[in-house]
Amino acid sequence: MPKLMATLFGVALAAGCSNGPAVADRSPAAQVNITGPETCVFIRTIFDWRVVDDERIIIRETAGDDNAHLVLLVSPSFNLHTADTIAFADGNGDGRLCSFGGDAVLLPGTIGERRLISSIKRLTDAEAKALLGRTASPAAKPVAPASPAPEKR
Repeated sequence: MPKLMATLFGVALAAGCSNGPAVADRSPAAQVNITGPETCVFIRTIFDWRVVDDERIIIRETAGDDNAHLVLLVSPSFNLHTADTIAFADGNGDGRLCSFGGDAVLLPGTIGERRLISSIKRLTDAEAKALLGRTASPAAKPVAPASPAPEKR
């Protein structure tokens, strides 16, 4: 139920806000249609990440675009482009990043944003290149290692 409410809130927020240009107007990458099935990624295998726009991140399990996944957020984060680090929250404790179970992208900083994940799809090499626009592609950012969880007594 909370995911449904978050999804409905995201849809209502997207429909009700018309401040600024539409995503399609901001980036040619917004027009790339990804049709692959939903997937999950083991959090410990994430190698690096790149921002596509305010709602999408490409994560990779290894160097190169052959193990890339597109992460779509439920709601946009206007701080995503300036983030030096991000973290991933495993909402259900299964060790995977998925579009269910409360999994989220965390942006550390003064406001500590948490953005739930709407979908994760595996990308082909061509899709990854189209989304990143190789000529102006920002450098990939490594994923900071997660601190171990405190032991329960």
